[in-house]
Amino acid sequence: MSTHETDAELEGLRAAVAAGDYDAVERCLALLERRAGDFERAGDDAAAIDALSEAEGLQWRIGTWATGAGEGLASMWHVYELMLGRARAEQRLAARTSGEESERHREAAEALIERVRSDPNGLGVELLGKSRPR
Repeated sequence: MSTHETDAELEGLRAAVAAGDYDAVERCLALLERRAGDFERAGDDAAAIDALSEAEGLQWRIGTWATGAGEGLASMWHVYELMLGRARAEQRLAARTSGEESERHREAAEALIERVRSDPNGLGVELLGKSRPR
């Protein structure tokens, strides 16, 4: 696993999340998204995928707290943004690898995009229309 300047902070937030600190969930999510961006800029797409995947799990958790007024849809939008970030990283890995490894990354990207596209509320199609490759 790749190292990052925030490793110690992340471990502390993970412990707080595990202990039930609801405020730590959003702080951990923000830190994971920051790390994903840093890894992406450094060309470490595998580490970016790991960070985005963990962030996605936290965003799903946040979504369970939605009380109405569109909170649930906003949360799903964020989940789909994270999924598309993972898909882009998988596409980059597919382009940089060959053979079976490339095919695995390509299939992973396609599966993520299809999950977003198949959202029953139409959010995924809307987001895909607005999404731009990084």
